[in-house]
Amino acid sequence: MGFDNLRESALELQRTLVREQDARNEAEALLYCLDAVQLAKDSRAAFQLAMDFILEYIQCDEGVLHLFGEQEGLIVLAATSPQIAALPWRKSELPQRALAGHPMRLFDLKRSTSFGLVRDQMGLASGLCIPLEHQNQKTLLSFFSSKKSFFSPEHLRLMKRLGTLVGHAHGRLDNERLKIESIAAAARAREAEVSNRIKGEFIANMSHELRTPLNGIIANLELAMLEDLSPASLPCLETAQYSANNLYRLVNDILDLSHSENNEMVLAREEFDLRECLNFAINSLADNARKKGLHLGLEIDSALPQRLRGDKHRLSQLVMNLIDNSIKFSDEGAIKVTCSDYRSDTGIPTLQIIVADTGIGIHQDDLTRIFDKFEQVDRTIAKRNDGGGLGLAVVKRILGALGGSVHVESEVGAGSRFQLDLPIVPVDVLTPTALEPAYGEAELTTMDVEARILLVEDNPINQAVTLRILQKLGHHAELAKDGLQAVNILKDQNFDIILMDIHMPVMDGLQATREIRSLSTTAASSIIVALTASAMVGSREKCLEAGMNEYLSKPVRIKELKNMIDKCLVPVA
Repeated sequence: MGFDNLRESALELQRTLVREQDARNEAEALLYCLDAVQLAKDSRAAFQLAMDFILEYIQCDEGVLHLFGEQEGLIVLAATSPQIAALPWRKSELPQRALAGHPMRLFDLKRSTSFGLVRDQMGLASGLCIPLEHQNQKTLLSFFSSKKSFFSPEHLRLMKRLGTLVGHAHGRLDNERLKIESIAAAARAREAEVSNRIKGEFIANMSHELRTPLNGIIANLELAMLEDLSPASLPCLETAQYSANNLYRLVNDILDLSHSENNEMVLAREEFDLRECLNFAINSLADNARKKGLHLGLEIDSALPQRLRGDKHRLSQLVMNLIDNSIKFSDEGAIKVTCSDYRSDTGIPTLQIIVADTGIGIHQDDLTRIFDKFEQVDRTIAKRNDGGGLGLAVVKRILGALGGSVHVESEVGAGSRFQLDLPIVPVDVLTPTALEPAYGEAELTTMDVEARILLVEDNPINQAVTLRILQKLGHHAELAKDGLQAVNILKDQNFDIILMDIHMPVMDGLQATREIRSLSTTAASSIIVALTASAMVGSREKCLEAGMNEYLSKPVRIKELKNMIDKCLVPVA
């Protein structure tokens, strides 16, 4: 008995050593395969390495890894031969138990309703299936042998462990997908950014090209309207002026929309007179209202501060767009603009502007879309009016940039009421103001001063019309056709004001300004006003950084140019 016990102990030790050796071999194989999968260049290579290793390790004949697609679709992620990969795989070929997530062995494929393709076309006799799932992606790992009952429980256990390698390859696939999606998203963002920039630059350049001839048209029309006109010619000039002004507003609306879509809308923070700003908006559209028989009125709360700090041009544009919209859709009655202030729930001083009309009104279902681009609720009425449906869209974009809001009330047949709420920064008029530039501010009255003005302009039409306006205003003006010519003139002469175009040949206005500021003569301190059709974002800021004092955009109105000159001529207190 002692010998038998010793023999049994020796055999058990041998079996234990074999099991330990098998475990070591299996562990080493898994580590080897894991390292290979990690070093694979992509997910498909990782899948293929895992498949090839399993095929060699368990000594079977074929294998395939399927990814479940839509409906009956199957995607072959990896295969041990081109023949098994090329089979017309469908989900109906796979065992239902395996599809439900259960590992299984198939001892005799001739007695099975599954894997008919590998049985009939490749002569395989048995199979083993391991369902795998990784982050909601289901796959099936299947191996086959030409021998019946080839796969043992040990094979099944081993395959479950080797399946983790495929899971790791799935992780590689997920990481690569995330990486690819991240790269694609970044590429789409860059493409959109480039596209928006190109679009913005195109619109800005097109705006510049449109503003240049518009300057000649509008300025010449204004000059013509100052002459003694016959009763027959006056209506023609008024119609031309009306059309030119509408075209100018349309160009500005398109440009503002482009800037707001690209988050490029630049806002000024300057001190301005509120009543002057609102009166400008009213006066700009008074003729349009009068021609339709509409009364246009303005009422300003006396408690409002006289001066505010902010963007007066955007404020007047908001009011003008709303008034213009009311004029278009009103055939009789009145348009009333009221302005008051209150404190919001957060305690912030808020300017409230209401534009109310007696027009056709808006249906309640349409109120949510009137601020969309190119949207005109009543197309029949819209066809009788100028405009491209951009005015209210621009209002919404500007309000968003200013931190304001708009509320609309309307009744069909009775009219509409638009309410703007804008945060305001009042200016204490009792304290000294620091206006930019610091050479003073002018009233809107004519000054009895003949100024020496140098016009720097390369466009022949703009040269002629601006010189005529300056002469009409009673000033002495000389011309420089480019920046370099201006710099050479200023080496020997002095001028009270220099009106500087920006885009010119030989030397542009920015470089010319820098050259002038570096002169050793008194001309270096001359007041320089940008006079440009440039609509690029930051144009005003670039002009001021170059050393200019003020900025006027083309087309230049006679009144605007006169006010700017008067302002520049006021001596510093």
